[in-house]
Amino acid sequence: MSRFVWLALAFACAAFTVGNTTVPIAAWLAPVFMLRFTRSSAPLPGLALGAVTFIAGQDVAWRGALVFQGLIYHAVVAAIGLLFFLPVVADRLIAPRLKGFASTLVFPLALVAVEFAWSSAGLGTWGLAAYSQWGALPLLQVLSVTGLWGVSFLVGWAASTANVVWARGWADPAARRAGLVVAGVVAAVLAAGGLRLALDPPKGPTVRVAGVVAENLDVFMGAWAPLAQGRKLTPEMADKARPATQELQQRLLERSREEARAGARIVVWSEANALVFKDDESAFVAQGRRLAREEGVYLFMAMATITPGERLARNKVVAIDPTGEVRSSYLKSHPTPAEASVPGDGVVEVMDTPYGRLAWAICYDFDYQALIRQAGRAGADILLNPSWDSRGMDPMHTHMAGLRAIENGASMFRVTNDGLSQAVDAQARVLAAMDDYASKDGVKAMVADLPVRGAVTPYARFGDWLAWACVAGAGQGTLAGSRGRGRRLRRLGRRSASVDDVDHRADRAADQGPGSGVARQAADPGAHDRAGGGGAAGQDEGCGGEGGRESSHRGLLRLHSASRGLAIWAQITDSTGLSSWSGWALYQASTVWMAASTVKPSRPFWARCEKVSVCPGSCLAS
Repeated sequence: MSRFVWLALAFACAAFTVGNTTVPIAAWLAPVFMLRFTRSSAPLPGLALGAVTFIAGQDVAWRGALVFQGLIYHAVVAAIGLLFFLPVVADRLIAPRLKGFASTLVFPLALVAVEFAWSSAGLGTWGLAAYSQWGALPLLQVLSVTGLWGVSFLVGWAASTANVVWARGWADPAARRAGLVVAGVVAAVLAAGGLRLALDPPKGPTVRVAGVVAENLDVFMGAWAPLAQGRKLTPEMADKARPATQELQQRLLERSREEARAGARIVVWSEANALVFKDDESAFVAQGRRLAREEGVYLFMAMATITPGERLARNKVVAIDPTGEVRSSYLKSHPTPAEASVPGDGVVEVMDTPYGRLAWAICYDFDYQALIRQAGRAGADILLNPSWDSRGMDPMHTHMAGLRAIENGASMFRVTNDGLSQAVDAQARVLAAMDDYASKDGVKAMVADLPVRGAVTPYARFGDWLAWACVAGAGQGTLAGSRGRGRRLRRLGRRSASVDDVDHRADRAADQGPGSGVARQAADPGAHDRAGGGGAAGQDEGCGGEGGRESSHRGLLRLHSASRGLAIWAQITDSTGLSSWSGWALYQASTVWMAASTVKPSRPFWARCEKVSVCPGSCLAS
């Protein structure tokens, strides 16, 4: 079957690996087909076409989920796509230089290393492979030990090993062993996850939590939107918007009281649901304190405080206990790139209650697993996540946040304006859900009974240990591949002596005339070997045959120059310790040069002889 079929299948699967329409199996199949295509193609054209195809699939997958529009959208997706295509590049360039089982590890190590670098760049964890597996609970339980990186590693390892089995066949002992090992590891992970779900579900009492969402877009447009547009809010604008903000505040307080009287012991508002001007904040918080004291509830007032004349609001959660005391005022640690708010200090606070230890952070904060791991290390039992999304992020962003529950061994309650609200237990079983777009009510609430006892997980305790191990492994694999390339280049340099002889014979032929025997031997260097001379073409199969007969004298001279250049490069890398990437680029350029100098090539360029380091002349046949 044509390798372009595998490329088409890779595109089709890539379109369902991120965004709001993920299909778990597609994330496993996409890299299988992409690696199959790139491994069966020449490096430069194969990787170039593979990158374009991968980016096209990502462009389809992210549509509607990112806030960018037009050319900016396509440019952002292309940049992200190129980054996440780097593991494929590493697999194509490094894996062939390694032997045996080590070659199957290049792609998964590079995949985790790239994802870890992306998550450490300050833009969250969007686009990681683990998020595509939402709903596959037995598999996702590995997050409690490895974090997101365990799933990514398994997806990448399965893809590279499947390609080894595909290329060599199941009858090959090495391929069969690799396939059995990977299948055994995946089966063990699934079995352990299934046993965890069946035998160790969250136990103990529960607490009723209510999440309140009030429609506030019209109020937002008059109060916070000018700041998001880069303008300051004037006192006159604040006075005009104040009646609407106060009416919104009263709706939130009234619905919170109703939920408390219906049995909720914890009440949480969606992100920035109350819009408050600085002059009104003290009186508003005082009303919340009175409500919490009178109803005996923990009240988490999510609000945006706006000061006229300032360019940034304060996106915060004011936490009040049943005595009416303000226990914390938490600022959102990671405002979104387009959000006009003051960033917090990046410290997640916890509060001990009769209903377990509570921890909270706001919306986008939950995209940073290291931030939320503070709560896991502190032994949080319930994570509260007031959020504000958009239709384009529904349900993707809520599912992303749900994985923090498994990682940290805590139930999670996410109440969302303009999106999906969801409550899950510590193993990501869905306990309650509410789609904000499914109801036209001006004020609505999601209620769930959450377990009050969590557990400190290995991931919360030890963090990104697997990611760091993969970074180290990827670096070691690159060094090993560099050494392998250096050895090939040095062998090529030593073999270039035979090409020097060809050039010397050509010079003698020019002196003695075209009719001499030396001239005939220079024009056909394989003639001596065919007569029993025992040269390099006689030592390696195919090294002098059809390619030697078809090559012109000019092509041989170019081969001589390329081989000599590669030999010099090998000496430079040995003496300076430079990376082999430049050597690889030079090798590819010289190969193109050699291929261009042949006459009527008998095979396509990507089918050139793989023993170029042993017999440079063999590549003339391609």
